[in-house]
Amino acid sequence: MKICNVCRSQVADQYTTCPSCGSTNLTVQPNVQPQMNTYQQPAGQPMYNQAMPQYNQPMYNQPMNNQQVNQKGNFLYAIIGFLFPLIGIILYFVFKDTKPGDAKMAKNGAIVSIVIYVVFVVLIAVFAPLLSSLSSQA
Repeated sequence: MKICNVCRSQVADQYTTCPSCGSTNLTVQPNVQPQMNTYQQPAGQPMYNQAMPQYNQPMYNQPMNNQQVNQKGNFLYAIIGFLFPLIGIILYFVFKDTKPGDAKMAKNGAIVSIVIYVVFVVLIAVFAPLLSSLSSQA
């Protein structure tokens, strides 16, 4: 019987290379009995007939330490979103997972601001020619 000096596996005498790793670095071991596959379970490993321990996977995107998620939101974010719509939209994307209430307030403030702006522009586009025609007739 031979022993491979690279992977330490037992090699039969008729082989000149290790069948496991292909190395030719073999050492002859006299009077070595081939080992049977008597696998012993390492300590701490569960046996197959035993119940597996339960693993509680952590919940991601959930509030940690039993904190309640802010569902109502702070009105200050609505005011910031109304005065600065671009910042309100940015705040929405920043807070949408961690503070959904604040994110909703910032988004709503930005939407209201944009709607008021569009209505104001439409009113000016409709009434500006009317006002200019009235002032030119007088």
